[in-house]
Amino acid sequence: LKKYIETTLEVKTWKLDIKDLRKDKIRYLGYEIGQYKGLLKRRIKGGYLRTEGRGQVKIKVDKRYILRELKEFVQGDGKPRPNLKWLRLSQSLINRKANVLLDRYNEYYKLADNRKQFMSYLFYLFQNSLARLYAAKYRDHRMTKIYLRGGRTLGKPLDIKEKRDV
Repeated sequence: LKKYIETTLEVKTWKLDIKDLRKDKIRYLGYEIGQYKGLLKRRIKGGYLRTEGRGQVKIKVDKRYILRELKEFVQGDGKPRPNLKWLRLSQSLINRKANVLLDRYNEYYKLADNRKQFMSYLFYLFQNSLARLYAAKYRDHRMTKIYLRGGRTLGKPLDIKEKRDV
């Protein structure tokens, strides 16, 4: 077995990249692996003493990777924008598609230490992107009206009946 491995496998040293986690972070498949220092609080006479900890190796969500992946919903600076490809779809189908995407990201990033923070940011992105989309779809330029009609999660029907004078 040893002879077989030595003859068939070829290790290329230029492909091996060893990094120091204290200085660099490794980005891999949407995750960011690195050493993150935290604050330690010690109780002393008369209050607390805050010192910087040694740091722990943590797996976090790579936000830059996600922003590139969700370019239909996000501008370059990280602010939400409407996905106009979904403009012709019904409200229920749009909400279902957004919920499927949220569920997929929540399932994929189970290992991340900052999953709660990331999912709340992602919910904010989708919520505001869909509100902007509905404002464009129903020709209502105020997102506050969309939130009033659809609720916080935009789950209530937004069917807007226009009054026509005959």
